[in-house]
Amino acid sequence: ADPEVCDNDLSWIYDQAENRLHTQKAILTLTMGGRL
Repeated sequence: ADPEVCDNDLSWIYDQAENRLHTQKAILTLTMGGRL
């Protein structure tokens, strides 16, 4: 994203990226049988 967009009220981009990270970690944990 362009810097002026991220500095705007659209900083929810970072929240979405963080949510995606937690989701990926949860899926990885489940597929590894609870070991991470």
